[in-house]
Amino acid sequence: MEVQISHHETFFAPEELNDLNLASMKLWSLDINRFTPIKDYKINLQHSKILNNPRDVAPDPLFIGVSKEKFFSLPTYKAFYNLLDNYEHEIGKKEIVTKEEETENWHFINVICATPCMKYCYQYLLAKKRIPEGLDKFKKILYDLWFNMYSRGGNKIADSSGFEHVFVGELSNGKVTGFHNWIQIFLEEKKGKLDYQGFICHKKKKF
Repeated sequence: MEVQISHHETFFAPEELNDLNLASMKLWSLDINRFTPIKDYKINLQHSKILNNPRDVAPDPLFIGVSKEKFFSLPTYKAFYNLLDNYEHEIGKKEIVTKEEETENWHFINVICATPCMKYCYQYLLAKKRIPEGLDKFKKILYDLWFNMYSRGGNKIADSSGFEHVFVGELSNGKVTGFHNWIQIFLEEKKGKLDYQGFICHKKKKF
């Protein structure tokens, strides 16, 4: 039997409260905006390479194509896209958050909180007593976690945020750090700023 906690759109089973694996699987199933391989995007993996080997084994781009029509028809993707040009990439350069950027940040928070995934997260955390009750309070927590600025370079300059590091990517001494999302990878490759050189197969551990 599944339990309804707050919003009528989303349910979760009691056993998910004590099993993060089950909760993660539920989140995956609730992602109605997920892009479907072949239908919504196509990639060309080409060849595998050895870790730290500079040899380029993928002469062609990783992305063959992404559905622009679907991308910009989804409020969450469009709101996310509008955030990507709001940051200084170099660690150590002070970030200045304008009123327009702050508005874009809040719009992103609002549209993601309207999705089944984030409704589930809110209900889940509420049931676990990890957050105070009230969707607006939950949104404020998310905003602070993702968009409050802090110093990453150790020089007391507000030069980074959780969102920038994870999703946009940063440069530290000429090396990329963070940069953990496929949309930014696609966009940077399309601009000619990213060279995909192959994928790495991790070796199985021997016991």
